[in-house]
Amino acid sequence: MKHCSFRVGPALRIAWGVVLAMHVVLAGLVLRFMPHGFPLLHPRFALWSLAPMSVAFVSLALSLGLWQAPRLVARVAVGHAE
Repeated sequence: MKHCSFRVGPALRIAWGVVLAMHVVLAGLVLRFMPHGFPLLHPRFALWSLAPMSVAFVSLALSLGLWQAPRLVARVAVGHAE
């Protein structure tokens, strides 16, 4: 196997941090302004409650990963994790 070397500079980490922070903010706005009160098994519950929460949690996890282990997150994102 060929060894891949990823360099994640501070500018790239800051740019991705801003993008992921905006995802969290927009997911919060969707949760705030979309209608609520649908039954648990209704498709609109999944669309307007679970989807924004999932986007927010994944964005937070990726931003924490970029902060703690940027090379690992880059390798996982590209698909070269071992």
